[in-house]
Amino acid sequence: MKRNMFYFACSALLLLTANSYAVSGNAIPKCKSSLSLSQACKGNSAAQKKRKKVVARLYSSLLGTMPQQVMSHTPEGEKLVKSIFETNTAVTLKGRVTPVGKYDGILGAEEYFWGLALSVFSKATNATVKSLIASDDKVAVEVNIDFCLAGKDCSHMTSPYGEVKDENGQLIAYTLTQTGLYTFNKKDHIIKYDLNILNMGAIAPPLPKEAICAYLILPPEYSQIPNSGHCSHFWNRQNQYPEGYNYVGGQDMFSAYNNCLQFMDTVPVGTWYRANSNSHVCRQLHMILTPYRDMHCGHSGPKGLDVHPILDSNGNPVLDADGYPTYHEMDGKCVDFSYGTYYTEGF
Repeated sequence: MKRNMFYFACSALLLLTANSYAVSGNAIPKCKSSLSLSQACKGNSAAQKKRKKVVARLYSSLLGTMPQQVMSHTPEGEKLVKSIFETNTAVTLKGRVTPVGKYDGILGAEEYFWGLALSVFSKATNATVKSLIASDDKVAVEVNIDFCLAGKDCSHMTSPYGEVKDENGQLIAYTLTQTGLYTFNKKDHIIKYDLNILNMGAIAPPLPKEAICAYLILPPEYSQIPNSGHCSHFWNRQNQYPEGYNYVGGQDMFSAYNNCLQFMDTVPVGTWYRANSNSHVCRQLHMILTPYRDMHCGHSGPKGLDVHPILDSNGNPVLDADGYPTYHEMDGKCVDFSYGTYYTEGF
């Protein structure tokens, strides 16, 4: 019954999508060589079978060592990414994952799918694709992804885990269910994805502020957390804090840690059902990516900024008076903002 409901829902969604093209006069073209790589196109039966395999391969690659291969840009990792997503620089890959946020560009796709799978706090152990439906230019998916918290033994559990707690009521494993649509071009590569995590709240409660600040600022010998301490440069200077913030202490990592704790008291803990907000939850999400991409230090920093280093004519970072890189500051991720067109923008 549940699967029938999924098929009905996906079929209706695909039909509505097709109808919306017809109503607007923008019929989905058949795939042919003259189309640009950024244009979605209707595949024949062979192409639709291939596209379903592409989506299945994407989810199976979330397990094992492949996330590390992708984020480290090894030849094997790059080969996988190029077999799934359109990586031509002339194409801007578009992605939206509710309630996490938008992930435009190939780097955004790498970070969402494989980067977040590298969390030191939990590990994806199973990815079970329950349903795949291909129609026209899209593939609809329903998938269960099981996670086991670090240090826990989940080998005896049966997928899907659901929500598993120990004798003390502490969560040790959980399952996230994802549904959504992938859009393909003439090369049967993904150019858009619009996904929903239906039970994002099943994730373990947000980490305490002490753990978040330790991971962001303190190296492993102090935090006792692997791969931590990449973002002290966003927390140990007063000019990185919102206007009016009472920065206390010097520029060492321990002052940064104490100021981080104090700052966290000024923003809400938040909820996983709105992970893209000015909250502890958003900073916890982005901190997972800080060992791999420095920009996430800005996202998880006090201002929640989307930051990009200012480079000189030789491509080297321009340093400030204290010897730290300077940044262009733009609208960020962990900030208070209106959803605006978040749910209405076409995908």
